[in-house]
Amino acid sequence: KFITATRRCFDRCLRALPLTQHRLVWPLYVDFATNCGVPETGMRVMRRYLKIEPERREEYVEFLQRVGKHDEAAKVLADIVSDPDFVSVEGKSKYELWMRLLQ
Repeated sequence: KFITATRRCFDRCLRALPLTQHRLVWPLYVDFATNCGVPETGMRVMRRYLKIEPERREEYVEFLQRVGKHDEAAKVLADIVSDPDFVSVEGKSKYELWMRLLQ
């Protein structure tokens, strides 16, 4: 119940705040969702977050690998590698991302 109540609280915050202030809530929400112990919650919250911050896809891949969702991580990595406009926030080259995909 705590996880559901907290998730709903974050959702209410995002609905109530103007879009310009969402940047204050999202980092807290993502941190909560990815560390709450329920992988599905983390995945859903991260997918929503990526609609606003698509350059954070590498963080999503790391989360997916940490929770054992390797198929989904491989799909996201393949999308990253095939996106000519993607620039790694972590400074990784396309080659490094390819190598990570192949592991």
